[in-house]
Amino acid sequence: MTYVARKIDYFIAVAQEGSLTAAANKRFVTVPPVCKLIAELEEEVGKKLFSRKGRGMELTDEGKKLYNALITPYNTINEAFLEINAKKVVRFDIYGPFPTFLEDICHYNFRPESGCDIEVTRKRDADDKEKVSNADFIYRTSSLNDLVNFSTIMAKENAMILHSCNIKQEEVFNLPFIQNPNLAETDVYKQIHNKLVLLGYNDKVISIDNEDLRRDIVRRGDGISLITQSFVRAIHPDKLNVLEVEALCGVFTHYIYIKNSGLVSYESIRGLLSAISYLDWE
Repeated sequence: MTYVARKIDYFIAVAQEGSLTAAANKRFVTVPPVCKLIAELEEEVGKKLFSRKGRGMELTDEGKKLYNALITPYNTINEAFLEINAKKVVRFDIYGPFPTFLEDICHYNFRPESGCDIEVTRKRDADDKEKVSNADFIYRTSSLNDLVNFSTIMAKENAMILHSCNIKQEEVFNLPFIQNPNLAETDVYKQIHNKLVLLGYNDKVISIDNEDLRRDIVRRGDGISLITQSFVRAIHPDKLNVLEVEALCGVFTHYIYIKNSGLVSYESIRGLLSAISYLDWE
């Protein structure tokens, strides 16, 4: 995480990585915005700062002069802001199941050396929504339209039904749903499940907190589980099949609300999510 202008930050990154692609990957962005800002910087200084070397990028003499002039204040500014933010508590409010990509956000943006303490609070849809304004990040599978001073990143994916390979698809209708209790309590899950019941699925939901136990029950053919598409890709399930729920009743939307507190940039979070979570984030 950096606290200087992106134009300078990208210049430093390309100089240190020796490659546009490597610099973009390190900043969790695509190559075009890096190219664009480097070109703008070169136009402003009126000098060519990089020359191509094979597939990489090499500083020109003018580029080396600029890099040497910038690197000390660049490091000083970042270190100063890290010190200012030392021991700051970053609050995450999580509604529903804890998504793995939030762990990556914590590790990447709030590493131990940043001095930030992470405080995660698990919430239910029925909890007092007035309290969420104290959080720096909010994750939900349904929207909160009444939040102010928050930027919203969202992604959509299809819901899937996980079931054992050993049972016929028509038998799936008779099996109970084996669910993570945090997911089963969300409004979006209840809406999808109610529509599935109208299609002939079992209305019984058994909430089990232990993920391994849930998967074992499903693997034995004693239950089914409503899951998201990214979950299937993440676990690479063996001895399990998935049924894609009809689009009419099976779309999950993931929302992350980011408080405009200067802790992290909207672009860095979106880039990180796009890189790690299998979904297209807006």
